[in-house]
Amino acid sequence: MKTIFPIKDYKSGNHTVPLIESPLLQEIRGLRHGFSTRKGGVSKEHLSSLNLGFNLGDEREKVLENFRILGSLFEAKPEDFVLTQQTHSVNARHVGREDRGKGIFRERDYTDVDALMTDEEGVILSAFSADCVPILFYDKGHRAIASCHSGWRGTHGRILARVIEAMQREFSSKPEEIYIAIGPSICKNCYEVSEDVGEAFLDAFPALKEMAKNDSPIERVSKEKFHIDLWELNRWIALENSIPAENISVSGYCTMERPDLFFSHRYSQGKRGVQGAFIGLSEV
Repeated sequence: MKTIFPIKDYKSGNHTVPLIESPLLQEIRGLRHGFSTRKGGVSKEHLSSLNLGFNLGDEREKVLENFRILGSLFEAKPEDFVLTQQTHSVNARHVGREDRGKGIFRERDYTDVDALMTDEEGVILSAFSADCVPILFYDKGHRAIASCHSGWRGTHGRILARVIEAMQREFSSKPEEIYIAIGPSICKNCYEVSEDVGEAFLDAFPALKEMAKNDSPIERVSKEKFHIDLWELNRWIALENSIPAENISVSGYCTMERPDLFFSHRYSQGKRGVQGAFIGLSEV
């Protein structure tokens, strides 16, 4: 299932900032969300221009300004964001207003957190990527939200399912009331992995072993290589956890195919910034 999320250009001072939005989440009152691109900021050279990573060689003030620019689109300040501490884990953390600013102005008192969730207004949750899969969640029944970073390790470990389980535990969320937006990331045709990684996925998803070659999200393309469809695998994990198909949206943007629009680790061979996925609740 390949859809294309709309890109909406927002103005922030003198900057035009493209934000990619899921049609499923776009019209929900009291909800702001979006997937940023590499455009609209102040960073330079290979980090141009909306780099949101503090540990990639950029000037701190430039990254802070990028957060200020981005924050204005959410009627927020950098102090309102809560940042993940991504290590390709499958851990989700419940945060609130008291956690705002962590990872930007305040030290994080947590590690190995690739997903965040809250039911409090005025908190902007984040996830960052440059080929990995950013995922946003909205529970309409309990007005709870989550953000998630799912690379191959996170997808293999079913972090999306761990987030659903955590939302059920923390907010009494019901799967049929959760909406999921799978953001820009590397596509199947571009994501070639080694045999050991491909075999590990087949072991983790045994039900997919019987699928026809072209239909399977785990496809052997040579004796030593596989192509992995992280979009479809995450969609499959959502379905496996009782999320209705109509509640799942996939952006359709491949970061490696669009280096003009996105930072891509594979395309740039590691010389890049990061874009982000963001979601926050405001007054209805």
